Amino acid sequence: MYYKLSLFLFSLLLFASCDKSGTCENDAADALYFEPGETYCLDKDHDMTITEINDSRCPLTVTCVWEGNAIVHLKFDNSIDTTVTYQEGEPNKLTMLGYEFKVDSITPHPVTPTDDGPYKVYMTIK
Repeated sequence: MYYKLSLFLFSLLLFASCDKSGTCENDAADALYFEPGETYCLDKDHDMTITEINDSRCPLTVTCVWEGNAIVHLKFDNSIDTTVTYQEGEPNKLTMLGYEFKVDSITPHPVTPTDDGPYKVYMTIK
């Protein structure tokens, strides 16, 4: 009897300590903006991470010949790498995994002297 009770308690403890990494901490549908380095769940099977932002937009305090752009590097399902280019007034869209991603804006906008503050990507997902 003691053996069965010990086996049951061990099984219960083992089950309770299982890895719950399949749960979603950041739901893309609830996000107001997306931050580099954070992973966002699109649905139960797919997720998205902004891995990097290359920002070559013209600083607000400078007059430029070209307004520049920002390239958002995305990783889907921890294996598919792609980019979407953000340029004000352009479509800035990407279709992946049955979703359409449209970059609406990226903050902060560059200033002089350079301030690479934490970026926030405002994006619509349909």
